[in-house]
Amino acid sequence: MTQNHVTRDQAMAIADLIREQMEAAYARLVAMPTPDERLHAYAGPSELRRSAARLRAGLFRPPWMTGTVEELAQQYESAAEYCELLHDVRRLARTHKIAQQHVAKDLFTNVKENFLVMKKWLNDPLLDPITAENILTLRRDLRRDLGRPKGKNVNVDQGIRALRW
Repeated sequence: MTQNHVTRDQAMAIADLIREQMEAAYARLVAMPTPDERLHAYAGPSELRRSAARLRAGLFRPPWMTGTVEELAQQYESAAEYCELLHDVRRLARTHKIAQQHVAKDLFTNVKENFLVMKKWLNDPLLDPITAENILTLRRDLRRDLGRPKGKNVNVDQGIRALRW
């Protein structure tokens, strides 16, 4: 169980749902036309929408304007939608990464606990050689993936320190 009492399967389902939403938003983003480079100078979508409203009211006219007022206002509006969608894709990507890290951390905790139990089996004289070799292979794989434990003077996670051999 995780901190918020969510099972691993529920956490995986949540991460998959976030991934699906992210992929759908990214597909919409790719399908949208890219805004004009001159509109990228604006801070965000609200400023673009305010500029479109000012343009329609006749209070604002950029020096580079070549089309009608309504066409340019539509460009501002579509650029605002593009900015919002880009922000949503980035937010969903960050959320998905956090969810994946949470699931991986929980999974790794279980792997560490299981490995520590198996490590004690190596002292058993009745352990068959194939199981012993598999435990040693797992130990080598963990060393390869995590690196060797740091010295005692370094602030090291207690779980990794327990993997010392």
